[in-house]
Amino acid sequence: MQDKTFRSFKQYKEHLNKVTVLYCGGFKPLTGAHISMIESYANHPDVKKIILFVSPKGRDGIDSDVACEIINETLNKFPIEIVLDENSCSPILAAYRWIERPEREPGKYAIASSTKGEDYRRVKGFLESYTPERFQKNLPKGVEIIEFPINVNPLLYENGKPISSTNARKALENNNYKEFKKSYPNLSEKKIKLIWNKLTKSKKDIEEAGNTEFTETGGLSGYSRVYPSQKYKSIKNIEECRGPQDT
Repeated sequence: MQDKTFRSFKQYKEHLNKVTVLYCGGFKPLTGAHISMIESYANHPDVKKIILFVSPKGRDGIDSDVACEIINETLNKFPIEIVLDENSCSPILAAYRWIERPEREPGKYAIASSTKGEDYRRVKGFLESYTPERFQKNLPKGVEIIEFPINVNPLLYENGKPISSTNARKALENNNYKEFKKSYPNLSEKKIKLIWNKLTKSKKDIEEAGNTEFTETGGLSGYSRVYPSQKYKSIKNIEECRGPQDT
C-alpha cells in the first residue's frame, strides 16, 4: 500500500531505493574523522539517512549520554538518528538486533565503511550473516542488506597518523585544548568548544561525585553483558562481545 506521505508511487519507490546507512562506533568522543565519514554519506544522493549506533560502554569518564548529546548538537544539520542499545555489549551487535525488528521499514541498509579504511571486515561480516544460508529469514519483509562503502580519505594528524578518539581523550585528560583541536580540523571553533565544554563538565561532575567505579569501568546503569539469544554467539567477530575499533 502506498505511503500517504509521498505524492506518487514513483516517489515512494525512489524513497525505498535510497540506502539507510548504519554507522557503529564508540563515539567517545565524536571526532573530526567520524564527522567526515558522516558528512560524506549524508551528501551522497543515494543515502536516505544515517543511523549511529553508539556503544553503551563509557570510556575514561565519557558516558553514553554525553556522547549522544555531543552528536545531537554537533550533527544537527545531517539526517541522522541515534540508537543506544543498553542491552547490547557492542554497537555492531546493536545493529544486528535493530535490523531484525519487525517494525523496520522495507528498503536497503548498509554498514558504514570507507573503501580506504581497515574496518571493511564489518561490512563483509554483516553481509555474510544475512545470506539465505544463515539469518536472512530473520530480516523483516522487504529489508535488503547491501554493500555501500564510501570513497573518503581518512583524516590524519600532522604526523600522518589517523585522527582518533583515543588522542582526543588524551588531550582532554591533559587539559590541552590546543592538542584537542587537532582532532577536529574541519570543524568550527564554536563547535569544538561546545564539545570540549561538555566533556570537561562531564569529567568534573564525575570527579566531584567521587564515582571512581564509573571512571574505571564505564557503562550505564542497568547495562548487561548478555547476548539476547544463542544465535548472536555464532556471528563472526562479536562472539566474544568485542567492541568496535576506537576510531
